Amino acid sequence: MRRTVSTDLEPEQIAATVEREVVGRGLHGIGELTPPPGRAGMIEPVLQAAADHGRLPVVVHGFAPTTADDLMTPAEGRGGWPGRRIAGP
Repeated sequence: MRRTVSTDLEPEQIAATVEREVVGRGLHGIGELTPPPGRAGMIEPVLQAAADHGRLPVVVHGFAPTTADDLMTPAEGRGGWPGRRIAGP
């Protein structure tokens, strides 16, 4: 079952969408987020919503060229989301 969580919404709308489309449907994670180069920060509201719902796993892909900031966004969790784990190739 595939659902879409748009990253161009306000953080509150993203949180509501994760609640409704992921948690509400009994899904166990969020996948296939691929922010454009230099824009990894746009996924922070999704990462925060995942953390708010019991640390749902999130799969994030890089997109060439990946910038240092793109790597640091999920690695550091600038939004304060806990329990982050980075898996490499």
